[in-house]
Amino acid sequence: GAGKSELSRALFGADKLKSGEISFHGNRFSPKSPIDAIRHGIFMISEDRARDGILENWSIANTVSLPFLKKISGGRFLNFGAENNLAEGMIDRLKVVAQSHRSTVDSLSGGNQQKVMVGRWLIQSAKLLLLDEPFRGVDIGARREISKQIRTLVQEGNAAIIFSSDIDEILESADRVVVMVDGDIKFDSYLSKTSRDDIIKKMSEVA
Repeated sequence: GAGKSELSRALFGADKLKSGEISFHGNRFSPKSPIDAIRHGIFMISEDRARDGILENWSIANTVSLPFLKKISGGRFLNFGAENNLAEGMIDRLKVVAQSHRSTVDSLSGGNQQKVMVGRWLIQSAKLLLLDEPFRGVDIGARREISKQIRTLVQEGNAAIIFSSDIDEILESADRVVVMVDGDIKFDSYLSKTSRDDIIKKMSEVA
């Protein structure tokens, strides 16, 4: 009930703002839809990959290329060679365990499904990557690989916001920590200026 998922969806243009403003790169920004957000370089990995990310019986290649069809098409036709290259590059980059890029995503383990969900948004560099519970249901190996890719994205001058209810995930991945309760920000600090105990205390106080 913190409101973190609602915030991520609003930033991605999936939900409309009831009030308030978004500032992006110093300019007022109001995404009309996810397509509009993607055009501005804002990508999102949803909390519920089964509902919002995975299409039944779709291959890894089809799933990975779906948000970026213009990147692999000429006129009205898709370039299947380019699509395959995108998928194979993603599989190699995130160490996805699959028989091939034509394997269906729903046939993979939970950790490898999540790698595909994250990896497809890393094909084209995001200015802002929104990740809602990106480590949920994955093993420690997948978690480390996803964390590594997020860190690389940030080191390239982009930004990532991780929406998580797991304090260990936050301490492992974040530079700045924000605690939300009922849609309000109750705590905001850079990780270098706070501690695990401070964060837990703030979470406990508002709870």
